[in-house]
Amino acid sequence: MDRYGMRTAGAGGILAVVVLACAVLLATCDKSTTEPEAPQPAAVEATQGANATVAVTGDVSLAARVKDANGGGVSGVVVHWSIVSGGGSLASDSSTTDGTGTARVVWTVGMTAGAGEARASVAGVSSSASFPVTLTPGPATAVTLSADTARFTALADTATYTAAAEDAYGNDASGAVAWAVDDDGVATVSDGLVTAVGPGETVVTATGGAAADTLVVVVVQEPVGVEVSPAADTVALGNTRAFSAAAADANGHAIAGATFTWASSDTMVAVVDAAGVATGRTAGTAFIAAATGTVRDSAALVVRQVAVTVVVTPTDAVLTAAGDTVRAQAAGTDLHGDPVAGGVTWTSRDPAVATVTGGLVQAVADGTTRIVATMDAVADSVAVSVRTSAGASRTWTGDGGGDWVAPLSWTPAGRPNARDTASVPTGMATMPALNVDAAVGRVEVAGGATLGLGAHVLEVSRDALADGAITATTGWLAVSGTGWIRGVLPVLEVTGTVEVAGPTTLKGLRAVGGTLRTQGTRVTVQN
Repeated sequence: MDRYGMRTAGAGGILAVVVLACAVLLATCDKSTTEPEAPQPAAVEATQGANATVAVTGDVSLAARVKDANGGGVSGVVVHWSIVSGGGSLASDSSTTDGTGTARVVWTVGMTAGAGEARASVAGVSSSASFPVTLTPGPATAVTLSADTARFTALADTATYTAAAEDAYGNDASGAVAWAVDDDGVATVSDGLVTAVGPGETVVTATGGAAADTLVVVVVQEPVGVEVSPAADTVALGNTRAFSAAAADANGHAIAGATFTWASSDTMVAVVDAAGVATGRTAGTAFIAAATGTVRDSAALVVRQVAVTVVVTPTDAVLTAAGDTVRAQAAGTDLHGDPVAGGVTWTSRDPAVATVTGGLVQAVADGTTRIVATMDAVADSVAVSVRTSAGASRTWTGDGGGDWVAPLSWTPAGRPNARDTASVPTGMATMPALNVDAAVGRVEVAGGATLGLGAHVLEVSRDALADGAITATTGWLAVSGTGWIRGVLPVLEVTGTVEVAGPTTLKGLRAVGGTLRTQGTRVTVQN
């Protein structure tokens, strides 16, 4: 022990202390060379939420990864979060990286649509991570159209309308507006472009979210042109012509159901009723007009005089030599009985018997035919007989008495034979009568004159024309050749070819071995 009462170590004890101290020092030196240093943050990168699109006031999840110099994640690092633009709030101003070096936060963006940005930073790291986002408007809560009503006056007309839409925070939400129309038979709509399709009224609706606004569309075609059909026409006096009219709008589309007011420029020439039917009154030209609204059109109507009757004179003719001629004339009258000049067409039903040019009839060969004069839709004719082998023409005088066979009762004197033409004129004091059967080529009894057959037969080889009358008790008239009949006749026997030349009355018909052609002429048989 020393002088202070403390135990002192011997040489052995000092050595032990020294050895222990060296051991401790060596242990410390070995530890400092075997344990590595902790990784240090070198960079921050955005791994989630960058370039996101989010509706205003919506949430976006952000994630940032902290890396060391070798690109590995650094855990336990505090990441600081901040909002650069876009407003709103962060769930936390900072968060700590996990085992992968990732830190997370939720950003509730602001109320204004547009661009936004958040950042993540780490103390001691010069760079930061950027999170740009796009803020879109929320659902529209109000829609306002640029007009309340629209009026179109022509089909295919168009007009463009706009819809202003806002969300609950006043952001423009027009891009989310949907367009619709109630009746696409009246109008169609595409992105605000309204097109008129048909007459009527419909509603166009612009809808955004739960909000909507409407546009009342009215399509009423207004006429800008009228067309009357036909553009020109001709009508016979007293007849009618129907006109029609069509109206069109500014784009040329027909206006269905358009009503017109009809008028004539000259009611003395033609009148027109409310349906567009015009009636010709006198010859001339009138313009038939149709009007609707302030527009009109007209058509020229020519009223011409038209024959409704035509009479040809003479009613019959006999030519006795080839080349002989006779002039036929036609007189036409219109609806009012006024003469119709010109417009006559002449034809021969058998040009081999006789031809006609301008009413001049010329004999060709033996036979019978009709020369027809046509004016407009009516016609009349003259019966023509060509008899180059005919005998004499004898006219009754009655100077030798009433006996048909008395030579002095004829001029020239002589009894008519089977080839002669026998004519009984009007006004004779004594009219002829048969006391025996007789034969003649042609017999003519004028109006007011008579020929009595009694109980005898008169055979005619050609024509029997009785504008007066041929009578009989029990006798009859026999036509044996080719000829004509007309007028009041007794019982008729036909063994040849007979054509009716005009209205005819018969007391009866015997057995007919030949041909009787009425040609549409009225024949009355009195039994």
